[in-house]
Amino acid sequence: MRHTVIANQWVWVALDGDRPLGFASLDGEWLDQLFVDPQAQGAGVGRALLQAVKDASPCGLWLHVFSRNSRARRFYEAAGFTLTEGEMAATTRSANLTDCTYRWQL
Repeated sequence: MRHTVIANQWVWVALDGDRPLGFASLDGEWLDQLFVDPQAQGAGVGRALLQAVKDASPCGLWLHVFSRNSRARRFYEAAGFTLTEGEMAATTRSANLTDCTYRWQL
C-alpha cells in the first residue's frame, strides 16, 4: 500500500508506542484514506487524525464515503463535513456500491 495507493500523498499515522492505530492520507484537497484499527475505534484516534488533516488543509477538504456506511457518515457530519452530492454512481467501486461526496470548509 505504501508504494502504490498512498505513494504520492501526505500521510499521518497514529501510534501507540510502536503499534499503528490508524492512518489518514491526503491527495490534494481530497481525504483519500482514513482508517482506524477496529480495536482502537471509539478512542478518539479518528478524530485526531482528521483534525491533523484539517489543520493541513486551510482551503478545505473533500471526501467520498459509501452511502450505506452510516457510521462513517455520522462521523464526518459531526466533524463539520456537509453532504454536497447525494448518492452517485460509483464507477470505480466494486459491487455496484454508491458514494456520497462531502465537503469541509473553514
